[in-house]
Order: sequence, then structure tokens, then C-alpha cells
Amino acid sequence: RPMDDEDEEQFVLTTRFCDEQGMHAEGNQKFRAVDDFTRSGVNAQTAPTEKLHCDTLDGLNEILRRLATGTKVPLSLFKTDIDSAFRRLPIRSEHRRYGHIVFKYKGDTYISLHFRQPFGSVASVHGWDRAGNLLCAIARKMLQIPLSRYVDDYYAPDRAESAKIAMDCFVRLVRACLGHDAIAEVKCG
Repeated sequence: RPMDDEDEEQFVLTTRFCDEQGMHAEGNQKFRAVDDFTRSGVNAQTAPTEKLHCDTLDGLNEILRRLATGTKVPLSLFKTDIDSAFRRLPIRSEHRRYGHIVFKYKGDTYISLHFRQPFGSVASVHGWDRAGNLLCAIARKMLQIPLSRYVDDYYAPDRAESAKIAMDCFVRLVRACLGHDAIAEVKCG
């Protein structure tokens, strides 16, 4: 909606800019909207209570080595990617006053409210890290999938004959937790 004078008094306002992300398959420019929570001061007020953790290639290599040592059958590796991972996590209602974005369109200033974690917020990164780790822990413990995670990308080696089944089980878990559109079919392989 168009911004009015009272918005500046009620909300912490964050500006939006676009970051070039390469090219679409059709040949047109691809952009990602980034909300500048550093400039608005919101990121400076965020106090993470844990250290971010992602699995490493060394860890994935170790899983592959152990699996290869324990079996003589061909191995395979599957990969999945969560679509719009941050935006799948809600902002607490009491924190929404910090989720207002302002942007210009055809010379007029507009305001928009995020109900989900935006790209550009430190809190979004830490919130997703918790959610991503939870999905990984459930897959490892309950589904017995030797899953590795790098932000919103998941990898797992398995016997070639069962890798697709393991991937399908993980995809079903993610979709049950985050929605049916959380992983596009084209991002499974």
C-alpha cells in the first residue's frame, strides 16, 4: 500500500534493493529482492544465541568412504534444494513491526509487511539454520538417511538401488513440514 506519515512512527522501516542473480533459462535477467536490515538497524539489534552450522564436503566424503567400504554395490548421491527456505518460516506477531519494507514504484513510496522471514535479515539466517538442522536430524534419526546439509541444500549418498527411495522419503518429510511446494520436482536428483 502507499506509505503514509504515521508508518515511520509505528514501524521500523527497511529499504529493498535488487541483486542480480544471473540469467533465466529464457535469457532474461534474474534478480533477487534483498531487504537491507543492516541499514535500518534491525540486524544490529539481533543477538544470535548459537553458531551457524553446515556440514562440510569432508564430512560428506567420509560418509561416502564408509558406505563404499561397507558395501560392494554401486553408490549414488541425491541432492534436494528447499525453495524459498527463509520465506517458509513465520515472523512472530510481536516482531512484525520490524518486518516492514519500503520501496519506490513509479516515483511513489510503498510499504509492505513480511509475515515470513525475509532475505537480508540475520534473524532469518539463524531461524532457517534451526529449521534446516531439525529437518536434517529427523531424516538422520527417524529415516536413517546419512544426510548432509549446506544451508537449504541437502545431499545424501546411498546404494544406487535405494537412493531414489531415500530421496523420496526426505522430500515427503520436507513437504509435510514446510508445504507441498517446498521442493520442486526439478530440484530433486
